[in-house]
Amino acid sequence: MTVFMTLSQYEFEQQFRNMGRDYYSPEGYELLYEMLDDMDGELDVVAVCCEWSEYENSKALFEDYGYLVDEGDCEDEEERLELLGDELEARTLFFRLSNGGYLIQDF
Repeated sequence: MTVFMTLSQYEFEQQFRNMGRDYYSPEGYELLYEMLDDMDGELDVVAVCCEWSEYENSKALFEDYGYLVDEGDCEDEEERLELLGDELEARTLFFRLSNGGYLIQDF
């Protein structure tokens, strides 16, 4: 027998905290919750943490993914960030959060 439980967004976030994996901002949790809810997905906290990363700012994002764009193709940092975002969107799920951060499905 399989038992399913419907979680509120608060309960969803608490599952991460209870497992010592409070890795996301409120905006990040909201987006993850909405995506899993839309898919009627089963929550596996460890799998979500392995599959999704949140970056607080563009500097942190460039540290991990900056190799995808050539600095010579850009006049300034803003243009480089736009090119990086385009490159990431072509390869995986990539979201700009309202708090200035980024949520990316790791690849």
